[in-house]
Amino acid sequence: SIKFVISGHVNGSSYLINNIDDDGDGIVDRSVLQLLTNFQEEECLLGASFFRIIGLDFLNNYMYFNIYSPYYKDYDIFVNDNIEDVRKTSSFYYAFDLKNCGYGLLTDYFG
Repeated sequence: SIKFVISGHVNGSSYLINNIDDDGDGIVDRSVLQLLTNFQEEECLLGASFFRIIGLDFLNNYMYFNIYSPYYKDYDIFVNDNIEDVRKTSSFYYAFDLKNCGYGLLTDYFG
């Protein structure tokens, strides 16, 4: 079953957590984290982009999300539009059971 949707190509940064009842019994069976990150269209960054960093904390069962620019060597992004939304969603923790998970990463392209 799907646990994450990670995407880009729409300028900005945001996330949404959907609680899903797979069997229709009124009880949430799983949560799906939808994550969007893309800063390549920010004119103020002069073509340098920020990348999404995903950390796994197996001891505390958390995933940690942040952004980083290797060009600016900085985690603090500066954008012209929706600055408060971008800052609020650029760095956060997500509780996720990482024990006995048997999960892997499936993708058709890294570039």
